[in-house]
Amino acid sequence: AQALCDQAARAGYAGEVSYDVWRTELLRALEPLGGAYGFLAGGVTFAALQPMRPVPARIVVLLGMNDGDYPSAPRAAGFDLTAEHPRRGDRVRRDEERYAFLEALLAAREKLYISYTGRSVRDNSPLPPSPLVSELMEAVRRGFEDGQGGDPLARLVIEHPLQAFSPRYFDGSDARLYSYQEAYASASRALGRETPPRPFVSAPLTVAADPQAAEISLERLQRFLGNPARHFLRERLGINLAYQEEAVPDTEPFVLDGLASWRLAHTTFARRLAGIDATEALRLARAEGLLPHGAMGEVEYAALSEKLEPLVEAVRAHGSLRSEAVVVDLGDCKLVGTVSGLDGELRVEWRTGPLRAVHRLETWVRHLACNAALGPRPTRLYALDGKRLYAPVEDAVEQLRALVGLLRAGEMEPLPFFPRTSGAYAEKAYTGEGDPRYAARRQWEANEYGFGESQDAWFALAFRGRDPLNEAAFEQLAIDIYFPLLEAES
Repeated sequence: AQALCDQAARAGYAGEVSYDVWRTELLRALEPLGGAYGFLAGGVTFAALQPMRPVPARIVVLLGMNDGDYPSAPRAAGFDLTAEHPRRGDRVRRDEERYAFLEALLAAREKLYISYTGRSVRDNSPLPPSPLVSELMEAVRRGFEDGQGGDPLARLVIEHPLQAFSPRYFDGSDARLYSYQEAYASASRALGRETPPRPFVSAPLTVAADPQAAEISLERLQRFLGNPARHFLRERLGINLAYQEEAVPDTEPFVLDGLASWRLAHTTFARRLAGIDATEALRLARAEGLLPHGAMGEVEYAALSEKLEPLVEAVRAHGSLRSEAVVVDLGDCKLVGTVSGLDGELRVEWRTGPLRAVHRLETWVRHLACNAALGPRPTRLYALDGKRLYAPVEDAVEQLRALVGLLRAGEMEPLPFFPRTSGAYAEKAYTGEGDPRYAARRQWEANEYGFGESQDAWFALAFRGRDPLNEAAFEQLAIDIYFPLLEAES
């Protein structure tokens, strides 16, 4: 720009210059810089840091001076006899790189810029720079002062924010931090105006779902306990959170995912229980496409059969099991449904997978309904990872009446009850071992090892803007629902 002004002054021209002329002249002046090649060809030079190469420059920039990257770690080949038997005068790469760093410092005439990654991408913990940079910083700390008795490095070291739209780049608090990106400036302003999300439900609904309902199904009560937020959003508000279906994979699977493994286990167990031998069950599973092709499918099936066979034998030992329709009179309504697995004075259930909190709740509801309608009797629950026995319950009608009351309350507003999280709280509170709130928080919040119940889409929407674990209703609901179950379960 100054060169263009000088040209106008020499030509005696004092008029206006159009944008097109200005742009053409500017591009012409910059064009040689983009077409130069080779070392020190003018403009900005990018080069590796090597000894005996730096020459004086106005500005020297050293990038990526991270710990472990520079000086580089020795990587000698296994057949390198020089590295295996070093002698005086041999080349030492780390010493050469240290010397190259010193040369780069001496080459800087006006400014020296050194950057390194100072924070971990995993947990944001501080990371040290290269040992050479650490030595330079220590030399500055020992040899200089800032005139105010503080650390001289505070004026030299700049810690950049994690995000490019951080308000620190635009609030002027540090003149060394700035940005010319308008998009980032807009994002920073929006960040300053950010307000916490409003609660999804601020007050209970005023109209009951169906106050005159004469019958309530067992399945409805089970669905409610399995996910009260989903029941409220779907049944009362008509909200359906459709999950995005995964695309069909381009490659053949060699191992089964969780859903495919459960489908294979469920189908194979039913066939083995019906008397179909393992060989025929394998043939049918392969024909239905439930297994990976080839030997991998046989390996998957063999491993699954080994796990399922004890479960098949345990259920077979009970002989022929029957089902029966039940009706439980709760006074203002009736609970209706069907209970299966009846074996005389014993009831049997099974799961072809690990036993989870929602499975225990479903079994508990059916156990109460069976005891209320057919008389007190135990229920035995088999699963791949163990078995549970539920003792007879004398006050099953009262407990079902309490659960139906919670169902009706949960149709007016989402109740802070979560199968895994509430179960973890209740178990610690019931046994008195450990901190119930800590156990609940571990199930609620996600970590690097697993999925947290707070990530469930239904819970996230229903309890938006709230921390349900800090509400008194969370603790009371966990105790009211789980304590009777834990008392009967062994």
